[in-house]
Amino acid sequence: MNGDGIPEFHLRPVAGGSYLIFTYLDRQNILWYSGPDYESPLNNGVILYERDGAAPTHINYYYLVLDSKGNESSKVNFSKYHSVDESEKTESADYDVFMMEDKEVSEEEWNSLTKEYLSHSSDLIVWKEL
Repeated sequence: MNGDGIPEFHLRPVAGGSYLIFTYLDRQNILWYSGPDYESPLNNGVILYERDGAAPTHINYYYLVLDSKGNESSKVNFSKYHSVDESEKTESADYDVFMMEDKEVSEEEWNSLTKEYLSHSSDLIVWKEL
């Protein structure tokens, strides 16, 4: 993930806690990155955050690019929500409110803008339960 060709050691709890990435530098294991457990590394070397929520039902995402030292280089936030009626007691059956960087966009525009971020897989990491 940091571009040095040395595989990192990724730790992520099943529930709660932090997602940690360790690397090897100067004959030592060092913590390279720490983030929430809703993050997953993608095959292209970036991190995708995905968290479901309620009130109303929604999914928040961010696409996080880190520099070679594990610091944030860039971050894109986006989400989708079920809408609620004026009483805020009844919500729609499907996602019908789409946000990109705090701006509401159409579903078509959201799909187009987020396709790049959501099309990368995370199959290069084989998670083992400890």
